[in-house]
Amino acid sequence: RILFRLYPNPVKNSLTLQFEDGIALNGMLYITNMYGCVVHSQQVNDARMRVNVRSLSAGSYIATYFVNGKKSSVKFVKQ
Repeated sequence: RILFRLYPNPVKNSLTLQFEDGIALNGMLYITNMYGCVVHSQQVNDARMRVNVRSLSAGSYIATYFVNGKKSSVKFVKQ
């Protein structure tokens, strides 16, 4: 089940994440590269948040949200 959506995709500088209604917050967001290395992590405290991805190299990444034993992942492209 998809717990969030992200946009724009592809992204240049700032990625917006919108979490589904009723999803428990206070989870963790991890962004990993295609090698599985975590390149960014942060606590989620709001139903909508922005993540600065300006420092990431161009390529494909996976944003994964973990909360209460649930996991949801969305692939995105950084230009």
